[in-house]
Amino acid sequence: MIEAIVAVAIIGIALVGFLSQSTYNYLAVSESFTRNIASNLAREGIEVVRNMRDTNWLKGCPNPEKPAECFVWNSGFSQNMEYSAVAILDVEAKKWSLSFVNKDFDVCVADQTCLLYKDQSGILTAMAAGAEPSIYYRQLELRPICSDELACGGDGVCQSGEKCPGEQIGIEVAVRVGWKKGEVLRNEMAVERLYNWK
Repeated sequence: MIEAIVAVAIIGIALVGFLSQSTYNYLAVSESFTRNIASNLAREGIEVVRNMRDTNWLKGCPNPEKPAECFVWNSGFSQNMEYSAVAILDVEAKKWSLSFVNKDFDVCVADQTCLLYKDQSGILTAMAAGAEPSIYYRQLELRPICSDELACGGDGVCQSGEKCPGEQIGIEVAVRVGWKKGEVLRNEMAVERLYNWK
């Protein structure tokens, strides 16, 4: 009888350890999956801006006699020296646009301005009508890079409210994606510099 009790106790201890490790592995895989999606959403934000820059190049100036209708490489990358934006996909038109918000990321998360929604086809985008909220938040910052390396605080990259005193030669795109794990906000960030090569 004592041998049976000892054997059951040993098996019980082994099962507790096995179940504990299995739970830990499940949580680690789940966290890795969530972080991978966040990383891809951050890269997507950079690609949205790259695509907009390239589209502006291709549009160019169709009628030089009407300069108001011309597109420069950085058209649509700011609004009144505000550089924080959310990327919105019009699924039907298959076109991205930027909606500028005058908020820090934490405020944007708190008031859900940066919340991404999942539509019926599984696409994540901001401000989608009839879509369900996801766990992800995304904000883009499109900071001008000046030809003068000492401009805008000494590093040549302007923050919201600042403008290049001379020529703007590029744009630093910083995309922050966040998600909540309980009450804790976790985040992933991608930064890339895009230049006007034309």
